[in-house]
Amino acid sequence: MSIIFELNQLCSSRSVTKFFKNTEGDSLIQSLYRLVHSGKYTEDEIAKKIYGKDATADHAKYKALRTRLRNIFLEAFMMQETRNPSYTTYEQAYQHGYQQLALLRVLAGKRAYKVARDIAVVVFKNVRNYEIIPLNQGLTDILASLHLGVAYNQKLFEYYSDLHRHYSQAAFDLNVISNYYREIRNSIYAQRESPSTTGQRAREYAGICAKIAKNYPAVSQLQGMYISMEMTGCILRGEYNEAIKVAEQGEKILMKCEGVSQTVLSILALERVDCAIRLNDFEMGKQQIASARLQIAKKSMHELKLVEYAIKLGLRTRNYEFAYREFVALDKSSIKRLLTPRHAEYWLILEAAINLLLTAGEIIPDESWPVLRKFRTKKFINDVPSFGREKRGVNIQILVIQALYFIIMKKYDDMVERTDALNAYCKRYLKNDENRRNDAFFKLLLIVIKANFNRAKAIEKGKYTFGKLRDTTDWSSLNNTEIIPYEDLWMILLSHLEEKPKRGRSKHHVQKSNRTIASVGRKPVGD
Repeated sequence: MSIIFELNQLCSSRSVTKFFKNTEGDSLIQSLYRLVHSGKYTEDEIAKKIYGKDATADHAKYKALRTRLRNIFLEAFMMQETRNPSYTTYEQAYQHGYQQLALLRVLAGKRAYKVARDIAVVVFKNVRNYEIIPLNQGLTDILASLHLGVAYNQKLFEYYSDLHRHYSQAAFDLNVISNYYREIRNSIYAQRESPSTTGQRAREYAGICAKIAKNYPAVSQLQGMYISMEMTGCILRGEYNEAIKVAEQGEKILMKCEGVSQTVLSILALERVDCAIRLNDFEMGKQQIASARLQIAKKSMHELKLVEYAIKLGLRTRNYEFAYREFVALDKSSIKRLLTPRHAEYWLILEAAINLLLTAGEIIPDESWPVLRKFRTKKFINDVPSFGREKRGVNIQILVIQALYFIIMKKYDDMVERTDALNAYCKRYLKNDENRRNDAFFKLLLIVIKANFNRAKAIEKGKYTFGKLRDTTDWSSLNNTEIIPYEDLWMILLSHLEEKPKRGRSKHHVQKSNRTIASVGRKPVGD
């Protein structure tokens, strides 16, 4: 069904509805289209509305109807895109140029040589300066061939042949860089070697490709992959300031090209924000976010990612009001529109983290602040999102946030009931180097339970483990999934534990106890 939702975003209503007149069962196919086009319903909800309350997405008649609508969408998209090609932007030149190239090959195959020649001349004139190498290579190949046949012209044949040789060499060089680039991306996804090792390899490949990149300053596709490979290498090696410099210099190079994919510029902008987050630098992060918003298209996936980064920046640097405002300002419908239900759950976790800070009193909204929608805390605590099935990664943060809710809301019995589960989780899933911080914090949660939720005892019993937490690899590392740094969560947790002073205990001793909490110490921002 995700294919249909994607096609719905690409096709205009006018181009789709033209096909309904010639279909059988018009009322059903139109009903399906209206429900999909509204963007309000899940697939199961749509099936029930069409075929009754007992129907699901696996209902045979529904699946057949869905296939028919998909075919209509595909036909509508093709018809829509072949009319009135535009070459105003890089993306339009890329899309319509390749469509016209495919059409030219069909015309040449049908021996419509003069028509093919005239169209090819116009298309090449429109796309040439964008330096989309494979496209220019294909067009000059056709033009050289056509001027050698029935429309023989020696001068034009030699002109286009020379261009084709140039673009063929450029295509070879582009493939060299793209192969190295894909190898680095594959290494990241496969996770078969450490980020540092992959980062060193990226440095080696960037060195090999430096001369190629210098030879093609106007080819944005080639420059984009080279810059991205160099920047990715810096990030994997933990050289975040250098990565930002590479991205900024790369953007200047790309802006000198005749045309550049907006996607490439958006990715560079997002990577700069991510580096600022890893550097724990709030002011730099704000500047990078402001810069990125000038590059990134509105209501796009990249804009959604930018808001996610902005929220992370606020949460990781204790600028909670910033995170709160970014979350409230987000158009929540974009989450449902752009993400699959599974990936949308990550936003539920971010929302839970912000509401945890509200519950803990770390965020105290002023009356002038925008209002956050009501959060169903009980549902979040009791329901396990699909992320929970992974047992690693983001699921760790779900368990941490749920545990903090139990303690802050004084639901100690519920927390005690999780003791065995937390113990088992540590032993089974957190016994490796990349999970040392997670392991340490889970042990701190167990210490709190053993200390019977008493603040002074938890501080005393947790000193060693908290020290191990602070001594672990910097939490900005690539494998880290912390939404709020564990040092900060530990301080929040301690402030909500029970303090039971002995009878007659002086105010001086109470103040001293409070200073003891502070002496445990948050790791200063930027450490």
